[in-house]
Amino acid sequence: LKDYGFITFLDASSADGNDAINIRLTYSGLEYVINIQESGEQSNKCFIAMQFAETMVDTRTAIKAVVKDCGYQPILIDEVNYESEITINDAIIKNIKECKFLIADFSGQRHGVYFEAGYALGKGRQVIYLCSEEDFENTHFDTNHYPHIVYRDLSELGEKLKNKIQAWID
Repeated sequence: LKDYGFITFLDASSADGNDAINIRLTYSGLEYVINIQESGEQSNKCFIAMQFAETMVDTRTAIKAVVKDCGYQPILIDEVNYESEITINDAIIKNIKECKFLIADFSGQRHGVYFEAGYALGKGRQVIYLCSEEDFENTHFDTNHYPHIVYRDLSELGEKLKNKIQAWID
Protein backbone atom coordinates (compact mmCIF):
# COMPACT_ATOMS: atom_id res chain seq x y z
CA LEU A 1 0.00 0.00 0.00
CA LYS A 2 2.91 2.31 0.73
CA ASP A 3 4.45 1.56 -2.67
CA TYR A 4 1.17 2.55 -4.34
CA GLY A 5 1.07 5.79 -2.35
CA PHE A 6 -2.13 4.83 -0.50
CA ILE A 7 -0.62 5.07 3.01
CA THR A 8 2.31 6.74 4.74
CA PHE A 9 4.24 5.64 7.81
CA LEU A 10 5.40 8.04 10.48
CA ASP A 11 7.87 6.85 13.09
CA ALA A 12 6.56 7.78 16.50
CA SER A 13 9.32 6.36 18.71
CA SER A 14 9.31 7.83 22.16
CA ALA A 15 12.10 8.48 24.65
CA ASP A 16 10.77 5.76 26.99
CA GLY A 17 11.42 3.08 24.39
CA ASN A 18 7.82 2.51 23.34
CA ASP A 19 7.84 2.22 19.59
CA ALA A 20 4.73 2.99 17.62
CA ILE A 21 4.03 3.29 13.97
CA ASN A 22 1.58 5.89 12.86
CA ILE A 23 -0.09 4.85 9.60
CA ARG A 24 -1.98 7.47 7.65
CA LEU A 25 -4.26 7.08 4.67
CA THR A 26 -3.26 9.39 1.83
CA TYR A 27 -5.63 11.25 -0.45
CA SER A 28 -4.87 8.65 -3.15
CA GLY A 29 -5.66 5.89 -0.67
CA LEU A 30 -8.95 7.51 0.28
CA GLU A 31 -9.82 7.96 -3.37
CA TYR A 32 -9.04 4.29 -3.98
CA VAL A 33 -11.32 3.21 -1.09
CA ILE A 34 -14.14 5.42 -2.36
CA ASN A 35 -13.76 4.02 -5.88
CA ILE A 36 -13.99 0.47 -4.54
CA GLN A 37 -17.10 1.33 -2.54
CA GLU A 38 -18.76 3.11 -5.45
CA SER A 39 -17.90 0.39 -7.96
CA GLY A 40 -20.35 -1.95 -6.26
CA GLU A 41 -18.05 -4.92 -6.86
CA GLN A 42 -17.70 -5.71 -3.15
CA SER A 43 -21.32 -4.89 -2.31
CA ASN A 44 -23.96 -7.37 -1.24
CA LYS A 45 -26.77 -4.88 -1.90
CA CYS A 46 -29.42 -5.02 -4.60
CA PHE A 47 -31.49 -1.91 -5.27
CA ILE A 48 -35.06 -2.74 -6.28
CA ALA A 49 -36.91 -0.17 -8.38
CA MET A 50 -40.65 -0.71 -8.76
CA GLN A 51 -44.00 0.87 -8.14
CA PHE A 52 -45.13 0.88 -4.51
CA ALA A 53 -48.84 0.29 -5.18
CA GLU A 54 -50.88 -2.05 -3.00
CA THR A 55 -51.38 -4.29 -6.03
CA MET A 56 -47.61 -4.94 -6.09
CA VAL A 57 -47.16 -6.04 -2.46
CA ASP A 58 -46.97 -9.75 -3.33
CA THR A 59 -44.59 -9.06 -6.22
CA ARG A 60 -42.41 -6.95 -3.94
CA THR A 61 -42.35 -9.71 -1.33
CA ALA A 62 -41.43 -12.31 -3.96
CA ILE A 63 -38.58 -10.22 -5.39
CA LYS A 64 -37.16 -9.50 -1.93
CA ALA A 65 -37.32 -13.20 -1.02
CA VAL A 66 -35.38 -14.23 -4.13
CA VAL A 67 -32.75 -11.52 -3.56
CA LYS A 68 -32.26 -12.66 0.06
CA ASP A 69 -32.22 -16.33 -1.00
CA CYS A 70 -29.38 -15.50 -3.42
CA GLY A 71 -27.39 -13.93 -0.57
CA TYR A 72 -27.98 -10.23 -1.26
CA GLN A 73 -29.58 -7.46 0.77
CA PRO A 74 -32.65 -6.01 -0.97
CA ILE A 75 -32.89 -2.21 -0.85
CA LEU A 76 -36.22 -0.48 -1.53
CA ILE A 77 -36.13 3.26 -1.05
CA ASP A 78 -39.38 3.41 0.91
CA GLU A 79 -37.83 1.06 3.49
CA VAL A 80 -34.60 3.07 3.88
CA ASN A 81 -34.23 5.43 6.83
CA TYR A 82 -32.31 8.51 5.77
CA GLU A 83 -31.62 11.85 7.38
CA SER A 84 -34.40 14.43 7.08
CA GLU A 85 -32.10 16.95 5.40
CA ILE A 86 -31.40 14.48 2.58
CA THR A 87 -33.90 14.42 -0.28
CA ILE A 88 -35.36 11.14 -1.48
CA ASN A 89 -33.51 11.69 -4.77
CA ASP A 90 -30.19 11.90 -2.91
CA ALA A 91 -31.06 8.73 -0.99
CA ILE A 92 -31.92 6.92 -4.24
CA ILE A 93 -28.65 7.94 -5.89
CA LYS A 94 -26.61 7.07 -2.79
CA ASN A 95 -28.18 3.62 -2.52
CA ILE A 96 -27.79 2.87 -6.22
CA LYS A 97 -24.11 3.84 -5.97
CA GLU A 98 -23.71 1.35 -3.11
CA CYS A 99 -25.45 -1.56 -4.82
CA LYS A 100 -23.91 -4.39 -6.80
CA PHE A 101 -26.90 -4.61 -9.14
CA LEU A 102 -30.40 -3.28 -9.63
CA ILE A 103 -33.69 -5.00 -10.31
CA ALA A 104 -36.20 -2.84 -12.20
CA ASP A 105 -39.81 -3.97 -12.46
CA PHE A 106 -41.51 -1.90 -15.15
CA SER A 107 -45.01 -3.17 -14.35
CA GLY A 108 -47.11 -0.05 -13.94
CA GLN A 109 -44.71 2.05 -16.02
CA ARG A 110 -43.49 4.30 -13.20
CA HIS A 111 -41.16 7.02 -14.45
CA GLY A 112 -38.90 6.65 -11.42
CA VAL A 113 -38.15 3.04 -12.35
CA TYR A 114 -36.91 4.19 -15.76
CA PHE A 115 -34.71 6.84 -14.14
CA GLU A 116 -33.29 4.47 -11.53
CA ALA A 117 -32.54 1.74 -14.09
CA GLY A 118 -30.86 4.29 -16.39
CA TYR A 119 -28.79 5.75 -13.57
CA ALA A 120 -27.63 2.28 -12.49
CA LEU A 121 -26.77 1.38 -16.07
CA GLY A 122 -24.78 4.61 -16.38
CA LYS A 123 -22.88 3.73 -13.19
CA GLY A 124 -21.92 0.39 -14.74
CA ARG A 125 -24.27 -1.74 -12.64
CA GLN A 126 -26.01 -4.80 -14.00
CA VAL A 127 -29.73 -4.15 -14.37
CA ILE A 128 -32.21 -7.01 -14.34
CA TYR A 129 -35.37 -5.93 -16.17
CA LEU A 130 -38.75 -7.33 -15.11
CA CYS A 131 -42.31 -6.76 -16.25
CA SER A 132 -45.61 -8.52 -15.88
CA GLU A 133 -46.76 -10.14 -19.09
CA GLU A 134 -49.98 -8.11 -19.14
CA ASP A 135 -48.06 -4.81 -18.98
CA PHE A 136 -45.03 -5.56 -21.16
CA GLU A 137 -46.61 -4.11 -24.32
CA ASN A 138 -46.69 -0.73 -22.53
CA THR A 139 -42.95 -0.58 -21.86
CA HIS A 140 -41.05 2.22 -23.52
CA PHE A 141 -39.17 1.44 -26.72
CA ASP A 142 -35.91 2.70 -25.18
CA THR A 143 -35.89 -0.20 -22.72
CA ASN A 144 -38.10 -2.97 -24.09
CA HIS A 145 -35.32 -4.31 -26.31
CA TYR A 146 -33.26 -5.17 -23.22
CA PRO A 147 -33.76 -8.76 -22.06
CA HIS A 148 -36.70 -8.69 -19.68
CA ILE A 149 -38.01 -11.34 -17.41
CA VAL A 150 -41.63 -11.24 -18.51
CA TYR A 151 -43.68 -13.12 -15.93
CA ARG A 152 -47.22 -14.43 -15.74
CA ASP A 153 -47.24 -15.23 -12.03
CA LEU A 154 -45.05 -14.99 -8.95
CA SER A 155 -43.83 -18.58 -9.19
CA GLU A 156 -42.50 -17.95 -12.69
CA LEU A 157 -41.01 -14.63 -11.57
CA GLY A 158 -39.22 -16.25 -8.64
CA GLU A 159 -37.71 -19.05 -10.69
CA LYS A 160 -36.58 -16.84 -13.58
CA LEU A 161 -35.22 -14.11 -11.30
CA LYS A 162 -33.18 -16.58 -9.24
CA ASN A 163 -31.72 -18.07 -12.43
CA LYS A 164 -30.85 -14.59 -13.78
CA ILE A 165 -29.13 -13.51 -10.54
CA GLN A 166 -27.11 -16.73 -10.45
CA ALA A 167 -26.13 -16.36 -14.12
CA TRP A 168 -25.43 -12.62 -14.30
CA ILE A 169 -24.43 -11.54 -10.81
CA ASP A 170 -22.92 -14.46 -8.87
